[in-house]
Amino acid sequence: MTVHRPHPIGADPEVAILWDNCERCTQHARNLWELDVHNSRRLVRRMLQAELGGGRYLTETEAAAGRSLYRAYVLLEKAGVVS
Repeated sequence: MTVHRPHPIGADPEVAILWDNCERCTQHARNLWELDVHNSRRLVRRMLQAELGGGRYLTETEAAAGRSLYRAYVLLEKAGVVS
């Protein structure tokens, strides 16, 4: 079982979704299917902003997850599923 250390949580878009040096957040970054719906939506928005809109990831862990998600997005785009 992984430990989820306390870190700020909230609806503020400037609060990181996945934190560095947090075992549980690292686990979520490696397996995005484990992320809850609210944070999954936040991560998709953050990924689109960071990869397509000049935004930025707030942590390295979040960046790793976002880049993985972006690779999947590009595959879906190439297949004509998203535009």
